Amino acid sequence: MGTRCLATDATDGPGGPWPQGFGAPFDAVPALIAVGAAVLPFRFKAGEIPSLAACALLNLDISLMR
Repeated sequence: MGTRCLATDATDGPGGPWPQGFGAPFDAVPALIAVGAAVLPFRFKAGEIPSLAACALLNLDISLMR
């Protein structure tokens, strides 16, 4: 039984995890959500799992509204 390498996963397409390459426009919303996920546990003493869950739900909500 072989292992799969995430970097060469066929679902990523020919460009890998960045389908438009590094030349694509910067998307600030996911960057802010990632910063929030990193800051919440330290600044506000929130747990890691609830912080990640909240950021995931926020990302889902934003992506469904787009």
